Amino acid sequence: MSKMPRSLQVEVTNNCNFACIMCVRRTWKDEKYGLLSPRLFSKIVDEIDDALERLALYGFGEPLLHPELPAFIKEYREKHGSSTHILVVTNGSLATPRLVDELFRNGLNELVFSIDSNDLVKLNKIRVGSSQYSLFQHLAESVKIASKYDGKISIATVLMRENLAELPSLVDKAVELGISELTISHLVTYTSTLADQILYSLSSEYPVRLIEGIGLEKWEKISHLAFRETVKSQYSSQELKWHAIYNEIYNKAVEKGYSLNIFNIRQALERKNMLEETIRILGEAKAKGEERGLIINAPGVYADALKRTCPYIDKDYAYVRYDGLVSPCMDLAYEHPLFINNHYKIIRRVIFGNLWREHLRDIWLKPEYVKFRNTRKEFSKNIPWCSDCNLSTFNCWYVDENIFDCYGNEVGCSECIYAAGLAKCII
Repeated sequence: MSKMPRSLQVEVTNNCNFACIMCVRRTWKDEKYGLLSPRLFSKIVDEIDDALERLALYGFGEPLLHPELPAFIKEYREKHGSSTHILVVTNGSLATPRLVDELFRNGLNELVFSIDSNDLVKLNKIRVGSSQYSLFQHLAESVKIASKYDGKISIATVLMRENLAELPSLVDKAVELGISELTISHLVTYTSTLADQILYSLSSEYPVRLIEGIGLEKWEKISHLAFRETVKSQYSSQELKWHAIYNEIYNKAVEKGYSLNIFNIRQALERKNMLEETIRILGEAKAKGEERGLIINAPGVYADALKRTCPYIDKDYAYVRYDGLVSPCMDLAYEHPLFINNHYKIIRRVIFGNLWREHLRDIWLKPEYVKFRNTRKEFSKNIPWCSDCNLSTFNCWYVDENIFDCYGNEVGCSECIYAAGLAKCII
């Protein structure tokens, strides 16, 4: 067990000058906003024993709004040397040549621009407020500046129906500008407003293919007849013919480690053409990028209950909010709603300590935090996947909040699409 995090994500501010349509900040009600205190950052730097593997200086806000960001990078480098990979994710609005040069000169390794389309009208529709800034000019100038310091400029994009068709042209733009890497993430829906924009299935692919092979209507008929037969069997001794057929099919999924959520399976089959188009465009973009030297990190289009993993756990990351509160990951740092599996849930924040009052090591080694991490080291084994369970779409009380899951774990991560590889953590 590690005695300290190997990597840290430090939120330098949760203020932002954009109002992106998919941002969780739109759902916040009573959250306070602010800037990371230089004194708190110095405390964090002093409490790190050995150099971190990675340091991500961003969170739920625009980090370049913090006037001390270059100084933070310089302070860390002076204390811990050059071995840590330091990255910042920005909306690009404030990435002027002067500031970008200072960031890389002080020791930044990677600057990631959040850009979802090279169509400026569409980009402003998604990232509201972007039209008043010269984002692509900043991007082009940043590539030149980063090259002087052997640094890296990357792009992160959120994929949705609104911008799917533009993905290949965004790849062309990235190649033209000399971008190193493009990370594509699916949309996380905090409200039902954007539910029609998603380009993925929450169901694992195996159950979808199983029912597709049988025929959706036939499966629904079998399910209906099996249910009626089971109810009648309480009052008679009739043979459970349809129940046996139902179990035979259901057990095929169980033998592979899956379950059957008919709502999500039906939705996947009804949206089959759109899902196949997404697979085609992602494949085209990835092939085009690899052919021309651009690394592309693309998500899948189907979840897979058996291949879930948490990047924060795998990389021994902790998340530090601007106010010093320590959370296990970005998604659990603030309370917010989530619309998933055709229901709303409340994601309660998970806080393991406060760096203003405690040492980073003491927080990291708290028994409840250690247990949280250990449970998720075998994520697929220890954490249920609600999207393959019928109950998740029919008001199961475990999915109202993330307090518990049906395996008895405190803090439910059973509907996390980051762990499912659909949404990407830029860490």
